[in-house]
Amino acid sequence: MFRETNISNGALKKNVSANTLLQNMKSFTCIVCVMFICSTLFMHNTVNKLYQSTSSQDGKFRFGGKGNMHDKKMSKNELQKRPKVAETNDQMEARLRDKTIFLEQSDDYVELRRKYESIISNEDNSYRDKLHPFKPMSVTDMKYDPMHCPDDVPVGYPHAFPVKEVLNHWQPDEPSNFPENYEIYQGICVFQWGRDSAEKILNYRSAEVPYVIRGDPDVTETARRWSHPEYLHELLGDQPQKSEFSLNNHFMYWKAPQKGRTPPKGWKKPTENRKISYNEWFKKANVDESQLTTNSPHWYYRINAFYSDRGGEASNVFLYDELPFFRMVHNLYMVEPKNQRGINCRFGMKGVIAENHFDGSRNSIAILTGERRYLLTEPSQCENLILYPQNHPSGRHSAVDWSKPDYRKYPEFEKAMVNEIVLQAGDVMYLPKNWFHYIISIGRNYQCNIRSGQKNTREQEVRLRINTNKCLRTIRDEIEY
Repeated sequence: MFRETNISNGALKKNVSANTLLQNMKSFTCIVCVMFICSTLFMHNTVNKLYQSTSSQDGKFRFGGKGNMHDKKMSKNELQKRPKVAETNDQMEARLRDKTIFLEQSDDYVELRRKYESIISNEDNSYRDKLHPFKPMSVTDMKYDPMHCPDDVPVGYPHAFPVKEVLNHWQPDEPSNFPENYEIYQGICVFQWGRDSAEKILNYRSAEVPYVIRGDPDVTETARRWSHPEYLHELLGDQPQKSEFSLNNHFMYWKAPQKGRTPPKGWKKPTENRKISYNEWFKKANVDESQLTTNSPHWYYRINAFYSDRGGEASNVFLYDELPFFRMVHNLYMVEPKNQRGINCRFGMKGVIAENHFDGSRNSIAILTGERRYLLTEPSQCENLILYPQNHPSGRHSAVDWSKPDYRKYPEFEKAMVNEIVLQAGDVMYLPKNWFHYIISIGRNYQCNIRSGQKNTREQEVRLRINTNKCLRTIRDEIEY
């Protein structure tokens, strides 16, 4: 009996040991499971944070590419391409200056660029086809040649001309009725890339006066690509973009009246915001010129982009790769890169007119296809331009219809002095803050611009503000707009 009891106790001890081992194994398995779940959640949150830093709040990657490129979630491979550590300022600037490094890293975009770089390199594709030979009119009292400007800014630059004379010479509503010998009232300097030095160009920029740079290889490369008949159809495709629609060829920016304020008597919205895709817009714009009259519907296709190292929701980042010269680094086009407000592209149908207005920050304006005529007026002419009051929905705009000016109603307007320049594919114009501009689309054209701050020297700031603010304060409210 004793022996049997020993045997039973031994078996019991073995059983207890087995049970203890089994429980330990279960506990270990639970710990492993918990660790796996925690690590999975950690990785998920980490990926989400990285993803959210480069995508919109709804978890979709936004940019304006071809059909299957829109609203695309980032893949694991794409996430791995994103920097995982913070860059120094020097590293970031070096990356932004290298146009071969795309900010938009989706596989579709990279493949599209490679495809068309190969196509274009094997084609005789001239972005300057169908451009017209505009030239400055010979004027005896202009002391410089706008096509070969001196190193230092001439006194009285830019030479200006009476507005009535300029408008009668080439009617804004008749963009195809070119002036004789293509001569225009141009006092704006055109600097040729490779001929005129950067130091000369910066002399003019420091003086905060307008000028044009022509032939920059980075700009002409984009112009060549955008002039290919299929490229933008694949890049922009059928994705709708918020654009502008007008019942005629005139477009004027407006803002809805502030709460508690009633709009002026008889005021109507000059345009409507509607969504339209590039492909839809192209069909409307690429028609026989006889179908585009001053009273026929016109569309202003728009697509905007924003990207900043300061954060904020990025959108249509690929435009910074299309236009690397507008990236956030100091160059001839960017004065205050940190204060850039994104790239804004406007595609115009033949005859589209953007009414005369001024902007409160400096602009660099690139024409990438076609031609646009600009009429420029310096801020000191503000009183002669008859601006709407500040609280008007179209404040900052001239109340005068420049295509049919009523000199009896607005006698001051006849005193205005203006300048004109035709920007062509491959041109970039520097336009200082508060300079007035009136824009006519000569044919179908593609323009993109970027603003880069508004800081000026003390002397420049005083001069600009006195002229512009005095004009805005003294505008006569009793004028019937």
